[in-house]
Amino acid sequence: MWVDNVAMAVASYLPRSVKSTARRWLFRNSHPIHVGLRGVGSVQDLYYWVADGKLDTLLPVQNYFSVFYPSLDTSTGGMLTVFDNQGVVLGRKEFTLCHLGSLKLRLSRVVQELGLRLSAGSNFGTLICDVAVPSSVREKIGNAQPFYFWDRFYIGYLNSVGQPTFVHGVDKTFIYQAGRPEPSRWYPSARTYQWAPEIPVNIADYERFSVIVVNRVNRPARVRLVVEDTADRRRDWNAVIQPNGVYRFALTPANTAGLAPTELRLRVEGMATQWGRPLVFKEFASGAISVMHC
Repeated sequence: MWVDNVAMAVASYLPRSVKSTARRWLFRNSHPIHVGLRGVGSVQDLYYWVADGKLDTLLPVQNYFSVFYPSLDTSTGGMLTVFDNQGVVLGRKEFTLCHLGSLKLRLSRVVQELGLRLSAGSNFGTLICDVAVPSSVREKIGNAQPFYFWDRFYIGYLNSVGQPTFVHGVDKTFIYQAGRPEPSRWYPSARTYQWAPEIPVNIADYERFSVIVVNRVNRPARVRLVVEDTADRRRDWNAVIQPNGVYRFALTPANTAGLAPTELRLRVEGMATQWGRPLVFKEFASGAISVMHC
């Protein structure tokens, strides 16, 4: 890896007239912007899951290679890896996908299949779903390398009364090289970014309003949720999120008492990656739920 870094540094000082040619030669077997992209594979993101009896997670998986290559037999397999909220692997589930096929996984059932007993503090976490590049697609691509797919799919959540809501992925976490069992990480280290939703929050509208932050890097991330009202009174909560882990900041009328509830301003400080926007999960007293990236 250090050789790649040196080559990138050298290439940056070359005259503009020869820079593109030199970069193509130096990085002929990898991508000049991200040297971890070698050969053929896919890039996947971490997703938040929950299965606490009140909320469950619905994971729809489709063979998206069939869309790009409808004339090929894109039958393939994949692996679902389930982490707890501390980023520790709870278990893995293999699956198969036929050409033009799909499947639907419920995390509560996956947990049962894996023989896991979840406590109140461990009934949520993160997951990553790797759909392997079919051998027919790898042959079709041939020497056009590097060639990577990014499957930013939708994941769903539903409650005990059947109310569903969906959200898509927003970032990149692991690089899966075709033919290699272990992935490499997209982000090598943590940085610090801030995030804030576009509109203020009226906390009285919700039974619970959760801000969910995922750590996609290989070292712990120290984050803070700051809540301020129109009079600049504030509350803040701190958390340390382990690699591949997730933290839920749950706001309610009770723990925001003392703040004017109608126009609360939120921000998260210390985000480890620039694009990994927190998830806002809204639970209403009526039983409705809503989830979005702001």
